[in-house]
Amino acid sequence: MNISIKAKSSRGDASYTVDFMTKDGVLSVFCDCPAGEWGKFCKHKWQLLNGDESMLTSIDQSSQLKIVHTLAIEKGIHDLYKDVDALEKQKKILAKEQKKEKDSMKKALSKKHTLTEEQFSDLNASLSAIDTKMAYTGYLITKEKEVVEKKLKSGF
Repeated sequence: MNISIKAKSSRGDASYTVDFMTKDGVLSVFCDCPAGEWGKFCKHKWQLLNGDESMLTSIDQSSQLKIVHTLAIEKGIHDLYKDVDALEKQKKILAKEQKKEKDSMKKALSKKHTLTEEQFSDLNASLSAIDTKMAYTGYLITKEKEVVEKKLKSGF
């Protein structure tokens, strides 16, 4: 099976071609967007594999999208992305913690009395630790998306 689908660009002023190919039961996916060309994670491929009709430049391609989506489910597309999903959930939890810490720090800094260096350091250390975890989780998400991208190109 070889199916090509035109996907909308994020700006909406262009489209990209996403090619879905099966050979010997292995599904491979390619996109001609800049991210896809550079081997980076491509949302066009991912959203089309997940059956997102809003990505189509023409609703006439719906039947082709259904074929691709059904095949992607049969091939375990959701398993392919489960590590990224888990990391993104973790990042959302960290973002809430980060906001809470920032609010706490703002509140402490807005009080009339001056904090000691130790108090300030304690507040800052907690926020800094969360910032580091957020950055590292973002890095892990990027790396895991690269793994997914390689699997999409080589086939799954």
